[in-house]
Amino acid sequence: VFADRDDVAATLQRKRGAKFQGVVAKFQRSLDDLMGILDASDVHFVRCIKPNMDKRSGVWDSEPIVRQLRCSGILEVVRVFGMGFPDRVPHSEIISRYQVIVEPARRPDQSASEKSACEVVLKALLEAREYAIGRSKAFLKSGVLARLRVLREQEVARR
Repeated sequence: VFADRDDVAATLQRKRGAKFQGVVAKFQRSLDDLMGILDASDVHFVRCIKPNMDKRSGVWDSEPIVRQLRCSGILEVVRVFGMGFPDRVPHSEIISRYQVIVEPARRPDQSASEKSACEVVLKALLEAREYAIGRSKAFLKSGVLARLRVLREQEVARR
């Protein structure tokens, strides 16, 4: 039931020798640990939609459902997928991965904005109907991203 005297003495010795750590320092360390975990992980979200605001089973109220779908961006994703652009890739990723397979003379200027540089890279590699440029991402038709990956692998293997 009681701890041995040696265990108690060791615990007291550790407490006396340990430096005081404030709440802010503990919180900061905990936050740093959490940010490290988040940065190292591939985040996926599950979106839950409430079928009604009364919390009754089997009752579907279309107005709050549509509002939740709009606010979460689901309707926009469905619209983009319906247009035939299932792959969404950030401009920075297009530039960093695929400008190496563009001829040096056709590569974008270093001073160009990320969006315009992405457009230059895609214009050099694809037909206009195979992609669309958004504010922060490029939208690619089905199969185009796989084709770009193969072209890049071939270029890297050739060098």
